[in-house]
Amino acid sequence: MEKINVIIAEDEPPIARFIKMLTEQEKDFLVTAICENGEDALKEVESSPARLLITDIRMLGMDGLELIRRIRQKNQEIRVLIISGYKMFEYAREAIRLGIEDYITKPIEPEEFAGALDRVRRYYAREDRLERQLRLEKALKNKDGKAWAENVPGKFLEVMSIYQSGDANENIPLRVRMMEDIYILNYKDSLLYLRCLEEEDRVERKAFSTSDFESVKADMGYKNGKAASRLRKIMDLQHGRTVSGVLIREMAAGEENIRQMGELYRHVRKLAIPGQKVTEEYKNIAMLKPVRGRAGDELLKKIKMDMEADSRKQFMEDFRKLFDGWEKEKAAVYQMKSVLYEMVDGLNRAGWLHGESMALKEYIDDCIHYSDSYEEIRENLYGFLEESIKEGGEGGRNGKEARILFEEICELIEKRTDRNYSLAEISIRFGVSQPYVRKVFKTFAGVTYNEYVLREKIEIAKRLMELNPYMMIKDVADAIGFEQLYFSTVFSKREGMSPSKYKLICS
Repeated sequence: MEKINVIIAEDEPPIARFIKMLTEQEKDFLVTAICENGEDALKEVESSPARLLITDIRMLGMDGLELIRRIRQKNQEIRVLIISGYKMFEYAREAIRLGIEDYITKPIEPEEFAGALDRVRRYYAREDRLERQLRLEKALKNKDGKAWAENVPGKFLEVMSIYQSGDANENIPLRVRMMEDIYILNYKDSLLYLRCLEEEDRVERKAFSTSDFESVKADMGYKNGKAASRLRKIMDLQHGRTVSGVLIREMAAGEENIRQMGELYRHVRKLAIPGQKVTEEYKNIAMLKPVRGRAGDELLKKIKMDMEADSRKQFMEDFRKLFDGWEKEKAAVYQMKSVLYEMVDGLNRAGWLHGESMALKEYIDDCIHYSDSYEEIRENLYGFLEESIKEGGEGGRNGKEARILFEEICELIEKRTDRNYSLAEISIRFGVSQPYVRKVFKTFAGVTYNEYVLREKIEIAKRLMELNPYMMIKDVADAIGFEQLYFSTVFSKREGMSPSKYKLICS
């Protein structure tokens, strides 16, 4: 992280020099100006790229609080730390309203001061990491190797790709989001975890042959690679869900990563088995092992014969047997999806399917992605499929019932903006399957349930910040039921800027 430039506003030179000494003792901070009054400090803030203001309250001319008010009219980004000899409640309350980082009373305690600076450093580290994550995600999406290479953190990486059922972002624990040295990227329907390898990690690894490394890793709990142990712990946190993941211990950073991430993603998706956690670990990506071929071909042939014989009843019986066979063989998600897609195309050719085949394929995607067992996928699909192939069938509930369900869910979301109802909670509350809720929202809102909720909550957050640019980001996040770091992440991805920058525009 680049140095955090600091401006000090303090009318007593000895105290100002002491603050400067304490500040520059801390990592990542550089004092660029010391001002004896608020007017000079305001000019410095307006003309320099400073990211931290340390100010007294009582100064000749413009006092510290007025200085902060003036700055907040134009600059919501800069962090502010007040150091004052006054413990008056009115001062502290106004300072909090203006969104300061901390309020420290004189005489200054070095440990307390260092703690306040560390919070500032962590704030900017998170902001910088978030912006880098967005640039990396964009590079992956656009297959822009040059942009990726310019933004990748370091020359060598440890990489972990994870696919899991449900909304992957909602299931990232807070302690994982707070890890400053790990980048978390959304890639298609999976997550990529990246960390720059320290040189000492690479030297220690090269000290062992492949076989020695494995034995030492087992004996030591692989302590010589703290990022790898962290990534494995992230994997261990996933339970009771469909999870597949691959950890690559070392990957040279560069434009070639775009192709490698695609290869890694495809491998991880082929490992996913409903209701199970399947993980693999490799020294490098060249060591990936092929995944076995497709399952269910014989059963698919039987289903095709049912279509040719125009036997809908037998078709539905064989459809159930198809899942029984898959469960016995532990068929992977990608294998099931391939067979089911082929089945849908057959239904369409046979003239059995009422509605678009693409809609049924989307429903299949949702059923697989939001279910955690073969039985759950089968039951969610069975009822919908049974209605879809009936003569004159409408594919599930009638339009009126679906519309009422949509309106009732929207009403609940609007009434409880401070709650963050998951798709699973909505499904249980209204007695319908998760894929069906997603289908209803795709029909009436044009987006999935999660996308709709996120859109509505982000709009509420924007209105809150527009009405009160001084409102703390944490308070905005609390108002819409989000944890602060998660809110900053999803807001930045949706709006193309951090909440802090949006507040600056509003002001």
